[in-house]
Amino acid sequence: MKSGEVRRIGIVTDQKPIYRASKIWQNLFGNETAFNIGGSVMACMTNYPCYYLKIDRLKRGYYELELIKIGEGPNEKGDKSMLINFVREVEKQIENTPENWLWSHDRWKYNRRKGEELHQEPS
Repeated sequence: MKSGEVRRIGIVTDQKPIYRASKIWQNLFGNETAFNIGGSVMACMTNYPCYYLKIDRLKRGYYELELIKIGEGPNEKGDKSMLINFVREVEKQIENTPENWLWSHDRWKYNRRKGEELHQEPS
């Protein structure tokens, strides 16, 4: 990379991972919920800081965007802190504007399988 060159990587995640795909389980509103691990893997590969893109709908056709830092590079393989922070930001945004969340995506369609760990926030 050339001096002064800026690089960004955007990852858009699906509402829930494919059933047999690798995932992390976190509590979302008190329910065990599966999340994609792609963001965490990419963070380890690039060692870039990670941000959550918060989008607020002001009125029809008008939105406000805010980048919230959820992880700092360099990132160690297996570190789940970025994903834990991502889940907390999702939860906050849904609590603040539940009308903008697509409840039809059914986050709780399937349960955690035997051997899949539920990751808890550090106390």
